[in-house]
Amino acid sequence: MPNGKKKGGSGPNQNQGQNQGQGQNQNQPKPAAAGGSTLGGPPNKGNQNQNQNQPKNQQPQQQQQNKNNNKQQANAPAKKEEVKKEKEVQVEEITIETPGVKSQKAKPTASSPTTFEFGSFKDSLNETTDILETLPKNVQTRVKALQKLQNTHTDFEKEFIKELKALETKYEKLYAPLYEKRSQIVQGEYEPTKDDLRTEDQESFSLEGTEKGIPNFWATVLQKNDIIAEMITPKDQEALAYLTEVKYNNTVELQLKLEFFFSENPFFTNKVLYKTYFYEEDPETGEESGTRLEGTPIDWKQGKDLTVKIVKKKIKQKGKVKVVNKREQCDSFFNFFNPKNVPEGLEDEEEITSEDGELVQLVEQDFEIGNIFKETIIPNAVRWFTGELSMEADDDHDHEEDDELDEDDEDMDDDDEPPRLVAGGKSGAGTSPTPAPVEQPPECKQQ
Repeated sequence: MPNGKKKGGSGPNQNQGQNQGQGQNQNQPKPAAAGGSTLGGPPNKGNQNQNQNQPKNQQPQQQQQNKNNNKQQANAPAKKEEVKKEKEVQVEEITIETPGVKSQKAKPTASSPTTFEFGSFKDSLNETTDILETLPKNVQTRVKALQKLQNTHTDFEKEFIKELKALETKYEKLYAPLYEKRSQIVQGEYEPTKDDLRTEDQESFSLEGTEKGIPNFWATVLQKNDIIAEMITPKDQEALAYLTEVKYNNTVELQLKLEFFFSENPFFTNKVLYKTYFYEEDPETGEESGTRLEGTPIDWKQGKDLTVKIVKKKIKQKGKVKVVNKREQCDSFFNFFNPKNVPEGLEDEEEITSEDGELVQLVEQDFEIGNIFKETIIPNAVRWFTGELSMEADDDHDHEEDDELDEDDEDMDDDDEPPRLVAGGKSGAGTSPTPAPVEQPPECKQQ
C-alpha cells in the first residue's frame, strides 16, 4: 500500500494512550466514550477501575458501553483479515490498459516482480493508455528501438511509392499510343495491315466484309467481367451498344477520371460520361485513400431514362379511384454516374446505423470498381472481349471449388455419419437437391 500502514494495527502511540488512560481513571471519573482500549487488543483495565468508582445510576450505561466495546473487539480480527485480503488482492493483480487492447491482468512472479505474464490481446477501440507506460524500463528501451526501425521502414515506403508513381507515369506515356491505335481500329478509323498482326495470325489476314470496326466491342468487354456484368440490365445492353471508347485519366494529382464515349443514340444526348474519384494522401506513409465521388448528370431523352421505372398506382379521392404514374429508381448500369458519398463527419461517430454502414460499404465498392476499370478492364480490353481473361477467372474459380470439394471429402471420411441436407447449405454425397426457384426482380420499363 502507498502509506505502508495497516488498519487496526497497534503502534507505540496507542500503548502510551493506554497507560495514560489508566492513571486518569484512578484519580477522577471520566466519560466512557473516552476509554483508551486498542482495536483488537485486550480489555483496558482503566475502564474496569472507572466502573467501580462511578455512581450506581451511571453503571447500567457504562455496562452497555462495555458490551459494545467487547463486540468491537470480537469483530476486530475479522476486520483485520478482510483488510489483509484486500491488500493481498491489490498486490497480486495489476491491471494493464493498452491502446487498442483489452485490459489484461498480469501477476508478478515469485522470481521476478517485474516479469509479467500477458494474456491474449484483442482489439478494443476504447483503450487509450500508452502501453509503454506499463512496461519495465528495459522493455521500453527495446520497444523504442523497434519504433526507430519502423520509422526507417516508413521512409523507405515513402520513397517506393514516389518512385512507383514516377514509373507509372513513364509507362502510361508508352501505353497512350497503343490505346489510341486500338480505339481507331475498334471504331473503324484505321484498317490494320498484315504487319499489325502477330506472326502466327498473318496467314489468315483478311479484310473482306462490310462491317465497320468491331461492333459492340466495349459492351462485350463490360459484360465479360463478372463484377461489371452484375450492374448491367437487358435495357442497358441496348444503350451500351453505342459505347465506342473507355479511357482513364489520372494526370490531375489525387484524382482518377473514367471517360465513357458514346456515339449518337436514342437514349441521351451526352457524348461523354465521366466518373471522377478523389483521393487524399497520408502525410506519414504516402498512401492514398478515397474521399468522394462525382459523376456526370445524364441528359436523358424523353421517356428513355433507364434508371427509373414508371409504376401505376391507384389513389382514392372523394370516393373515386384515380390511376397515377409514379417514378421509382431501378437497377441500371447508368446509376454508376450518379454516385453516393459518405456524409462528412460520419467516420467520427462512435456508433453508426446499419443504413450508414451499408452506405460506407457501397462507396468502398465503388472505389474498387474504379480501380478495376483502370488496372484490369481498360489495359486488357481485347483479352476480355475474346473471353481469355474471363476463362482464366473461371479456371481459378474451378480450382477453388475443387479444393473445397477435396476438403469436404476429407471431412466425410472422418465423420461417422454422412452429412444431412440443410436448407441453404451443401448436400451430402450422392444427393442432388433441386434448387428453389429464384424470384426475378421486375424489369424497368420506360414510358
